[in-house]
Amino acid sequence: MKGENRPKIKIKVWGGAGEDSYTVKGPKRMARRISVEDTEYRNSYDLSPGTRQKTNQNPPANQFDAEGWLLRYYLD
Repeated sequence: MKGENRPKIKIKVWGGAGEDSYTVKGPKRMARRISVEDTEYRNSYDLSPGTRQKTNQNPPANQFDAEGWLLRYYLD
């Protein structure tokens, strides 16, 4: 993500399974509205000052299984 203006909404990014790379470039007023959550294992972070980073060794995004989700949604 990169930009110059402060977003009007908060942006939260949750990493999934596997290797991920996160880059946030911009002024502190923009970065303060962005938060990133993932594990430290095999992930890279290049974040501007002010970006919120939370490391969690078992994030909920890694436990989500989308297989059959749409079918269950339409049958309910």
